[in-house]
Amino acid sequence: MAKPGIVVFLIGLMLAGCSREDRSPAVDGGKERIAAPSTKPQAALDALAEVNGIPVHREEFLRYAEPYPESLKASRSGLERVLQSYVDNLLLEQEAHRRGLDREAEYLAKVENYRRNLLQNTLLQREAGDQNDISEDEARAWYQAHPEQFDHPERVHLRHILVDDEKLARELKVRLARGESFEKLARQYSQDRASRSRGGDLGVFSRRQRPELAEAAFALTKPDQVAGPVKTSRGYHLIQLVRRLPASKETFEQARQSLLGRLRAARRQETKRKLLEKLRSTARLRVNQQALEALVGKGK
Repeated sequence: MAKPGIVVFLIGLMLAGCSREDRSPAVDGGKERIAAPSTKPQAALDALAEVNGIPVHREEFLRYAEPYPESLKASRSGLERVLQSYVDNLLLEQEAHRRGLDREAEYLAKVENYRRNLLQNTLLQREAGDQNDISEDEARAWYQAHPEQFDHPERVHLRHILVDDEKLARELKVRLARGESFEKLARQYSQDRASRSRGGDLGVFSRRQRPELAEAAFALTKPDQVAGPVKTSRGYHLIQLVRRLPASKETFEQARQSLLGRLRAARRQETKRKLLEKLRSTARLRVNQQALEALVGKGK
């Protein structure tokens, strides 16, 4: 059953390739329906749907649908799912406008920052042209010239529970020895906000990346084994081994995607550096030192 005030209807010939036999009304299990096409003048065929009086035009819908898998867009039911997603987004946008969020200073400042960043990035893309493209041969040559960057030392995957009281840490270790869940206790007691919601998961790291935990961590040999408390500047840690990863070398195929990304980013930075060097050499810049001095400390 449709929600009050929401009018959603498909206009005939919504998308090329939809056969007449496939124009039966959608059944959605009680949720908002997208009704079957109705007979409309040719001029109206551009509008695929209407939401609270706002038309959804063919071109804007196709732009929205572009990132979706072709397999989903190949069927009528798949297209209706994409359209429903578009409609849901439009409903949220309309509600934000109704509440006046689009007139708030914080929102307008973010829009302006986004506009400026987009304009700058567009300039850099135009400036670089095809120069930002990195060929497979270039990437492979860089890989062969820097083999040490693809050598991975032995690493461990750990969870931890961080508390500021040693007595509590020891009590938790006893509870773990009795079979309580490390992840559950981490969510309940750990003071590390970054990992607490993940059950204390610290991810994968080498000895050099976590020197304060390295000695205890690399002494663990079996999954789920627990060590600690380990005292650091942050407090007391209980650590649990998830898995050990032996030293390895990343092949070019394994490194290819991330390496291409790194090289493209480096080339973009070089393009930016050269352009700024040129612009600075011709810019007329005057700094009001007195006004600048007056701002010292104001941002604290």
